[in-house]
Amino acid sequence: GANPHLRIEGTVVLVDISGFTTLSEQLAAAGREGTEQLIATLSRIFTVLLPSTDDGGDVVKFAGDALLVLFTGDDHARHAAHAAWNMNRVLAAIGDIHLAAARTKLRMSVGVHSGDYELLLTGDDTVSVVMTGLATSRVLELQSAAAAGQILLSAETAALLPAKQVAAADDTPGAYRLLRAGSIASVFAYTPATRRWQRLADLPTPRHGLGVVAHRDRVYAVAGGPQPGLTTSGAVESLRVP
Repeated sequence: GANPHLRIEGTVVLVDISGFTTLSEQLAAAGREGTEQLIATLSRIFTVLLPSTDDGGDVVKFAGDALLVLFTGDDHARHAAHAAWNMNRVLAAIGDIHLAAARTKLRMSVGVHSGDYELLLTGDDTVSVVMTGLATSRVLELQSAAAAGQILLSAETAALLPAKQVAAADDTPGAYRLLRAGSIASVFAYTPATRRWQRLADLPTPRHGLGVVAHRDRVYAVAGGPQPGLTTSGAVESLRVP
């Protein structure tokens, strides 16, 4: 059979969302209705969050209030940082929960590390992925050290990003803070039928925060910012999906 042990070079984004414990405790008093509201809230939050990982990342683990996404290939660290920033920004915008029986503020703490990850495939009929090794331990350490709303990078990841995108974390030796999303030129398309990402031609104008519109066999990239910060672009570029 296939080799059950894999070693993959890439960058992992590990997200833990705080506030769900408080939310579940408050809703428990409402019985079955509270349970249904909790499930609906979880579903809504992750339905909005997961598209933020659309930088070619693969969700390796998804458990309740935690999410582990692996980025591989060219510029994996840049894509991981871009996705981490976007997820954090989205949750900051939608994370204030106001229900009849509960109120809380959901925030995420994020660890990001680049290295060689060891994956162990287990099971026969249903295959599960277990991540082990030093790289996995490092990203767990970073996520644990990150405060709510903070993204902590390892030195290995920081070295793969532009210097202006990171800053040393004074309260966490050996870690760096992510300061901005960064601009990315590469484009990926996801095909639900095959559950695979496909890399398309790069954007002629690298930028972030752009709008995307799909029409027939083309995807239109509209506006966005060519540089981090309050910059704007009037570019409208068309990419053909094969």
